[in-house]
Amino acid sequence: MAPLLPVPQPVRYKDISLTFNTNPVTGDITTLTDADAIAAAVKMLVMTINYEIPFTPDQGCQVYSSLFENISQTTAMTIRRSIADVLNNYEPRITVLGVEVTPSPDQHAYAATIIYQILGQSQTTTLNIFLEQLR
Repeated sequence: MAPLLPVPQPVRYKDISLTFNTNPVTGDITTLTDADAIAAAVKMLVMTINYEIPFTPDQGCQVYSSLFENISQTTAMTIRRSIADVLNNYEPRITVLGVEVTPSPDQHAYAATIIYQILGQSQTTTLNIFLEQLR
């Protein structure tokens, strides 16, 4: 009789919620799992600026510095490239399939759409982020 091989379990990703809400039953900080955890990490990487994280000054995105430039397709391309670079370099759990950045001159902002695939899964995920200046 052949030995039974263990069935590989799907990889589960788990992160803490950055809202720091507590579970009403256990009192623990709530957690995010799988797609929600990765979406939160992707958004956090896009919103992080260089030198914001101690001991890793190059981990961050140049989005906010680009928001103070003139609204144009050239700036949108710069933001798109910056988002793709930071995700390819610092988020190993995903494969970036596409990044689209659309300028919104009336609101002096950009709408970013990030399309990615979680490793080990066949479905794609789309994340929309509205990028605007903080005053």
